[in-house]
Amino acid sequence: MSYTRLVMRITQIKIIGLRRKMSIFRGLIVLLALYLLTTSILPLFGWQLFIYRPFKLEAFDPVLGSALNLVITKSASFMTLSFFALNYLQNRKPLSSVAPLLVHSNFTVIFGAIFLTQSDNTQ
Repeated sequence: MSYTRLVMRITQIKIIGLRRKMSIFRGLIVLLALYLLTTSILPLFGWQLFIYRPFKLEAFDPVLGSALNLVITKSASFMTLSFFALNYLQNRKPLSSVAPLLVHSNFTVIFGAIFLTQSDNTQ
């Protein structure tokens, strides 16, 4: 076997290993994006999902107050992360460094409006 064929064969093996690693990496991103997506949407239906410590799904009552502000921020942040994870899987990158701030602000306004219309307390 000539030297060039040997080098080409080693390069092909490295590329196959890299593809396998990339597919595992992409799979982990898909799982993370699905978790973030479900965790950000579930409070709209009155549930919260926690996977740290004991895995639990508990009821949530959207009432105005500090807890509602935290849930709005959590939902907007997780939706922003899932948005950019799914964009990464489509090989789309943000147009500028300000784009994540704009997306997070938009999701904060959207989730804030939805939670404020769902809560029965108006102050």
